[in-house]
Amino acid sequence: MFEALREAEKKYEEIGEKLMQPDVVSNPETFKNLMKEHKTLTPIIEKYREYTRVEKDIAEAHEIIREESDKELRELAEEELRNSKEALEKISEELKILLLPRDENDDKNVIVEIRAGTGGEEAALFAHSLHRMYTMYAEAKGFKVELMNINETELGGCKEVSFMVEGDCHALFRAIHTFHFTYHRLCGTIQNRKVMTLSIYQMRPNSHSTLYPF
Repeated sequence: MFEALREAEKKYEEIGEKLMQPDVVSNPETFKNLMKEHKTLTPIIEKYREYTRVEKDIAEAHEIIREESDKELRELAEEELRNSKEALEKISEELKILLLPRDENDDKNVIVEIRAGTGGEEAALFAHSLHRMYTMYAEAKGFKVELMNINETELGGCKEVSFMVEGDCHALFRAIHTFHFTYHRLCGTIQNRKVMTLSIYQMRPNSHSTLYPF
């Protein structure tokens, strides 16, 4: 993965240089294609550079712990090391999603479906809270959200809910997966099928396909 990221960074820098060349700027089609490729690579390269910065922080923390005689400084370094390792794990997961291959259907809308499991009203309330969080998260990322179906309970939960999100589904998938990964770290029951199930479907002509069943 990291060899591919290094190659991508090299290509990203080359594209950036080309975009400043007069002959490229004067050619609308070439400039447009390069800008599109540059835009696609930008979140990947930014996240990769964040990864390398955190790797450097980890190396520096290890060095302080190994060589520093001051107990307080070592303790601070140990705390920094723990935080950096957690951050590195999160960034690594985000990079895996960013590197997912794109296809011609990536600009299609998606349907997100949440179903409460067999946990009764508690599961229904959890599903309702998750729907609210994902909706707010998608809207905060600039996506338009449209509620399609909801089956509510008397206490304000929901047995199932589905909503459509308009926009670049590849970007949405990355955003939701990142949020899901972060939320899972805070609440391990998110993957307990007795509590809920979460699926993302991609809209395609005359059909839809499952992008990711969490």
